[in-house]
Amino acid sequence: MKKSCTGLLLTLVGIALGVLTSCGGTNLSYVWKEPRYGGGYLTSVMVVGVSKEVDRRRVFEEVFVREFEKRGIKAVASMKVLGPDTRLTRDTVKAEAARLGVDAVLATRLISAGNEEIDRPPSISTMPSAQYGNVDLYFYAFDAQSAYPGALGKHYVVRLETNVFDTDTEKLIWTASSQTVEPESIREIIESLCKNVMDRLREDKLLR
Repeated sequence: MKKSCTGLLLTLVGIALGVLTSCGGTNLSYVWKEPRYGGGYLTSVMVVGVSKEVDRRRVFEEVFVREFEKRGIKAVASMKVLGPDTRLTRDTVKAEAARLGVDAVLATRLISAGNEEIDRPPSISTMPSAQYGNVDLYFYAFDAQSAYPGALGKHYVVRLETNVFDTDTEKLIWTASSQTVEPESIREIIESLCKNVMDRLREDKLLR
């Protein structure tokens, strides 16, 4: 009885994880890097959250600055140096970036937010085998799987565009479009986007 209950619990957890994975989260739908960029790894960045909502801009910039600093990169939030009332234009951002002497400017803007009819691809959820239910989670044997068919339906989707500009040349050296499906909060969107962007910047040899 105990084994069967454990198996049922793991099955339910697997189903829940499968649904959450297929409906939520952020992914980068498009990424491009300037093939001729030869500036090497970034060492300093000014972060710009392009938003009229001051609180959203502040949270965005704080999250990205924190993550850059964790990687040993000098980062500054545009709101701290330009203030919340300065209009974000090419000239104002360029002048401040030059004054600070940063390598690059990372700027993110909203493309769209609203209900969209999107195709949820089929997925397979892998769960721990019931026979290892008494072992610590990190040592579970992952051999039980459940398949979930794809489905077309309406979901709330937030699409953002993140660009990285080289300060010296003023040219775009990296860009990515992202989509977050059914986010629970603004912070979730930002945190999820930040992780995806940081991972890809490292993969593209812009971060160590």
